[in-house]
Amino acid sequence: MPRHLILVSLFLVGCADVSLDVEFGHQGAERLVVTLRGEHTDFTPGRTRASFGKDSGILVHEVTVRSSDHAEMVISIPLDEPLGEQTLTVRDGDLVVKKAFLVKAAQTITISPASGSQGTTGLRVAVLGRNTSFTLATLAPQVAIAGVTVSSYVVRSATTADVYLDIGLGAPLGNHVNAFSVVSRSSS
Repeated sequence: MPRHLILVSLFLVGCADVSLDVEFGHQGAERLVVTLRGEHTDFTPGRTRASFGKDSGILVHEVTVRSSDHAEMVISIPLDEPLGEQTLTVRDGDLVVKKAFLVKAAQTITISPASGSQGTTGLRVAVLGRNTSFTLATLAPQVAIAGVTVSSYVVRSATTADVYLDIGLGAPLGNHVNAFSVVSRSSS
């Protein structure tokens, strides 16, 4: 009886997957950067694409490939986008991965007082947020007025903070619309 040697090659290929560093966004978010981390992927510039469902108003401005397993997408979420889960589809050649992405209620803030005098040091501005989750690690108050700086800030709760401003003698007078912002570097 002849004996035959049969060689069998076995290739184990893992299933491709994509994870998101940010799995949610707030209504009204503009140019939110979401990092895509791939497992068993081959992200390629010009071939890797991301999109939301046809009924979604979420706009994917761009997808930038950093490496075969790392890409970034920049999205904007309309203020009137429905709340809840949406499906993000990431495509690269034959690879199609669908991920859940949650749209949360818009974040808003109010400040008081809304004005100050030139030469004031340590002006306390109370910040009240809605749908926010302020912490010392995530809060980044900013002022876009020459001569006005943030000297310090204190987080009181997930929705309240005090920001202390120094207003220089040369700070320009007048109404400065949208000159004060409280940026949340990362919130849940």
